[in-house]
Amino acid sequence: SKLADRLRKLREELDSYYSVVDQYEVREGPRALPIIQGMRSQIVKMESEFADLLSELQLESGNAASLHHPLSVDRSQLGDVLQEDVALVEYFTMGNSISAFVMSKDDDISFFPNLTDTFKIDTISRKLQFQLDKVSYGEAAIEGLEDQLMRATLAYLGQLHKFLIEPLQTALKEKLVIIPHGSLHNLPFHAFHNGEDYLIDRHEITFAPSASVLRYCWDKETAPVSKPLAIGVGDQAIPQATEEAASVASLFPDSTLLVEGEATQEQLTNLVPDHDALHLASHATFSEDNPAFSRIKMEGGWLTLDDIYNLDLAKSALVTLSACETGVSSPNAGDELVGLTRGFFYAGTPSLVVSLWKVNDEVTTVLMQEFYQRLRDGKTKAAALREAMLAVKEDRPHPYFWAPFVLSGKSV
Repeated sequence: SKLADRLRKLREELDSYYSVVDQYEVREGPRALPIIQGMRSQIVKMESEFADLLSELQLESGNAASLHHPLSVDRSQLGDVLQEDVALVEYFTMGNSISAFVMSKDDDISFFPNLTDTFKIDTISRKLQFQLDKVSYGEAAIEGLEDQLMRATLAYLGQLHKFLIEPLQTALKEKLVIIPHGSLHNLPFHAFHNGEDYLIDRHEITFAPSASVLRYCWDKETAPVSKPLAIGVGDQAIPQATEEAASVASLFPDSTLLVEGEATQEQLTNLVPDHDALHLASHATFSEDNPAFSRIKMEGGWLTLDDIYNLDLAKSALVTLSACETGVSSPNAGDELVGLTRGFFYAGTPSLVVSLWKVNDEVTTVLMQEFYQRLRDGKTKAAALREAMLAVKEDRPHPYFWAPFVLSGKSV
């Protein structure tokens, strides 16, 4: 009981610190940097103590658990995944070298060794992120620079395509399931560019953290989404979050909408077991210091990884995290992902839509409307997200706007 009491107190303190930092970041911006840095230092200390206490409590109660277990997966166990038009692409690194396997239903497994090295890809990735960050500053900040920013972004997406996709081209199918490795988990493969078009123009694409998690996702029986729980938590940074949640809920007669004062963690926990999907439009923070404390803003508090582990998503066919960087994860030494993605798969969802960078609030609302309209009309999750991206791309051609979201797990 003493451990539990200390955990509760620490959690309350962390929620308070998270909220204050969030307010300073939104309202004060760079002027508040010294205050924010001091508070983040205290947050790191409290998160470390929280993690230690949680481990101690789990050991005492005998409930310690992990998402991943060492599983070997062969082709026969991926039968539902490997349809005639599907190729599974799994990357892996040995030392600094990146290689790949490509597996399909009838063809032999193809091996592509030494595609490139991790240093080269990480360098390109950082430069790409720099270009995406420039666009996120807003239209006023980049006025007159649009063509230059597009050329630079396409150049880096072209290099990634050249090293990671082009050598595999002969083994690819119409639909791709991509299993990245290491830092590749945070790359927008669907936006790779070959000089003429994007990979998403030619392929339907889903992702998975690993082959074992992919098999787990496909083992779960699911039906089309008909009863989503839509939650919107807006603030100065994302004022359209409540409007987005309402637009999603309006597409499904049996949906439930929680906004403003109703969008609490308690309501989420109580209501989500009775719904077949969760759409969460809110502010999210990826914690680089401790990825296990990445979090999503709720009314009156924050949803952390530990909270997500304890959600009951047994009936959920889909979770959509419509916020910034919800898909960013930090792989550990065994390439187990630590971040929000891990938590929601652990809680039971077979399909997860997450973002790889800071999203545009207005465009995201449009993209989500396009996505859910297609789901309602009977499209698979992968097809619905692809068509939504292509629709948004016609009006907002820069990848920053149309390509932040990826589907991980089960595609149907």
